[in-house]
Amino acid sequence: MMKWLKRKNDIAEKVSIEESTEEFIQYFKEFVKDSDPLTIKKLIKFVASSIQGQLLTKCFYNDRNYADYINQVKNSLLLDLLDHDAIHNEKINISTTPIISCVWNNSRLMGALSKINHLAGNPFDGNVHSQNIIACMVKPTGLVIVTNGNHSVNSAIVHGEGEIIVNEIKDIKPLLEKFRFTGKEYMEIGTNKPINSRSLKNGSEPFVYELGLMFEMARILEENNIHL
Repeated sequence: MMKWLKRKNDIAEKVSIEESTEEFIQYFKEFVKDSDPLTIKKLIKFVASSIQGQLLTKCFYNDRNYADYINQVKNSLLLDLLDHDAIHNEKINISTTPIISCVWNNSRLMGALSKINHLAGNPFDGNVHSQNIIACMVKPTGLVIVTNGNHSVNSAIVHGEGEIIVNEIKDIKPLLEKFRFTGKEYMEIGTNKPINSRSLKNGSEPFVYELGLMFEMARILEENNIHL
């Protein structure tokens, strides 16, 4: 029995992260072909929630391996996209929208979680605090990245309540034509070399792996002309 387990583990170790990523991409392609947009949006929200969970736990144990959480997270999807901005003003429901809030301070995070929610008699109100919230929607995924008002919005995500106003839209289609995520890092499609950006972890890596997956999920949506 022990020999069989060792042999099985040896086989598993030979599967690289690049191969695993490619397998995920292929499964997602099939999923998109067989699913309606609402179901696709729900899956993207589930992935976004897993990313938010990682940001939350990093914040809880006060991880300071990276200097700037906000830029690290946002630029993991926007890379070098500096223009193509579209000023926007759309109210979105937090409980049904894929959303990431770039939390960075553990004491503020814990305070917001316990004090800003309907159970505490202080429900989150994104309309009242709209001037303090900056939110960018990333097309074609429909993912919203919050870069200001982070801790209160995170509480709303955890409690599944409230609305916020999206101020900006960025369509990453130009990036999908220039770059790809390999499972480890972003590479230029033309040169097949890693990109080098001060806004990314180690110059070429997303802040967390799932943000790279989200980039490739966006590519598949674009290929299928699906804009969420």
